[in-house]
Amino acid sequence: MIHITLPADLDNDLSWKEEARLAESGAKIFWHIEFDWEKISLSDRQRFLTFACALEHFSKTLWNEKAYALCIYKGGIDFSRRFIWDDQAQENFREWIVDMGKENKLTPLDFQIFCANAFGEYLQRLSSYLPDTLPVHAQFDTYCPILLSKERFAHIHINDSTQPIAICLPADNYICPEFVFQLDELLQNGNCRVIPESLLTEEWNGVETIIVFPEYLSPQGKRKLKGFEAAGGKVLFHGRHNLETVSSSSFQ
Repeated sequence: MIHITLPADLDNDLSWKEEARLAESGAKIFWHIEFDWEKISLSDRQRFLTFACALEHFSKTLWNEKAYALCIYKGGIDFSRRFIWDDQAQENFREWIVDMGKENKLTPLDFQIFCANAFGEYLQRLSSYLPDTLPVHAQFDTYCPILLSKERFAHIHINDSTQPIAICLPADNYICPEFVFQLDELLQNGNCRVIPESLLTEEWNGVETIIVFPEYLSPQGKRKLKGFEAAGGKVLFHGRHNLETVSSSSFQ
């Protein structure tokens, strides 16, 4: 497979003639379109449309079904350092705090989650300018299952896994530093899928066992796990020091 980076900063003319010749050869190519992510303004419509035009130009001039995929972001996961915190961004953050019920218990992790949500939505909007048949990827220098969950990056390939054991990731309003500590501890013991609670039904295909943290499980999550068990799956409760098998009768 060939890896090709396409320059697409704001003053680039998108003249990808040499790259177009490679595309016409029918080679299997993993494309990376290199946008300027130094500063991210979620309310700068002109900047967004410039990125969107570059993606449309790529679709028309370079993409073909013989290629492999397109990466639209490569970099770190601390998106907050790149955000331009204008009035609109600050207002969105205040509204999110209220929606999550975190007015009196806000942590630095919550700030990171908000930023991951916002950036995930930004990439999702950009990916809508690409063909449905084109696999869209993002590559991060660090993997954090909480910040990079499929709930935030639903149509972006990040860390696809086919492991038969999965961990149920709670809703954002349940996530706290204590949960993060327990999750990190569990992940150190083996490789697992991490599936957001909201996507359990859609994503449990191929999963044989789901590990849950009972104190962070919502009533909706309990109902979904009953369905998983009814379909032949096994549910394990993660206690502070061990894993315990449970049945649907344990969900009240």
